[in-house]
Amino acid sequence: MAYTVYTTEGIVLSRTVVSEATVLCRIYGKEFGALTIRAESGARSAKFAPSLQVGTIGVYDFVRAKSGYRLTGIRPLSTVQARTHTDQAIRFVRMCCSYVMRFAPSDESTDDELYSFLTDALDFARKNEWSENWWNSFRLKLLSILGYVSDTENIETRADIERIIHEAEVAAQL
Repeated sequence: MAYTVYTTEGIVLSRTVVSEATVLCRIYGKEFGALTIRAESGARSAKFAPSLQVGTIGVYDFVRAKSGYRLTGIRPLSTVQARTHTDQAIRFVRMCCSYVMRFAPSDESTDDELYSFLTDALDFARKNEWSENWWNSFRLKLLSILGYVSDTENIETRADIERIIHEAEVAAQL
């Protein structure tokens, strides 16, 4: 049976090892939105494992199989690895990805503004020191792009930011 190979630039938002050789990755793709992709040999393989770390931005090739999507190739564009990034940068990138997983649509809908914002934010997180102000700005902008916050123009104080973020997070969970 012939399979169609799909290709998308995407961001690894989560990674779950399901067996010694298999990894399930949640990827937010530029052209396909949120996808769960199975990577055989992804847990340890030198071919896939380094490029399937949370926060990695890459070009992913996959096919639709009976049990979902299956990874066939990766071309990493930007990775987060212990040997090249500080523990703080890795933790910061994981926090961002976890937050996106919590609030972004879980279907295959796409949003160019969201994808562009995420790639810029993860690039910033890799290269800069974590700060509470940046984290609040990230959350506020993400919630705004997703439609949970409507007006960010009239925010004057840090307390306003924290209140708006809290209200949007509570509303999103309902």
